[in-house]
Amino acid sequence: NTNINEELGQIQYLFTDKTGTLTRNEMNFAQCSISSVRYGGDGADGGDAGEPFSRLREVLKQPDMRGVTAREFMTALAVCNTVVIEQTEDGQPSKGRRSVYQAASPDEEALVMASAKFGFTLVERENTSASVSSQGPPRTLEVL
Repeated sequence: NTNINEELGQIQYLFTDKTGTLTRNEMNFAQCSISSVRYGGDGADGGDAGEPFSRLREVLKQPDMRGVTAREFMTALAVCNTVVIEQTEDGQPSKGRRSVYQAASPDEEALVMASAKFGFTLVERENTSASVSSQGPPRTLEVL
C-alpha cells in the first residue's frame, strides 16, 4: 500500500512492553478454545466467561472424540515449542523433582506449564523427539 507511510504518521500513541518492565515478563494461561468450546476466562474481555477449567479436566478423561481432541491439544501445547528441560550437573534430566523448563520466551514457558498443570508434562526433549508423560508411561513423539 502506497499510503502506509501516511497511515503510520497518524498514530498518536504506541504502547509497548518489549522489555517486560510492566508485565515482569510473566505469562499466565488464562483460556483456550478446543473444538469451539472456550475454557477459562472470566468475561473481563467483554465476551462470555468460558467453561471452567475443572470442566476441561473432566473432558480430558472422556473416551469420546471431545476427550481425544482435548488430549491432542494438551500434547501439542507440551511439544510444539522450543522449551528444554533443565539438566542436572551430571547431564541427566531433572527427574525425581518438578521439571524446570528453559524457554526462549515467557509465552512458551506458560504454555508448557499449563499443559503440565493439566497432566501433560514434557519430560524429555531431543533433537528429533519429545516425550510427554500423561496418564501412564511417557509417550515419545517425533519432532519434524
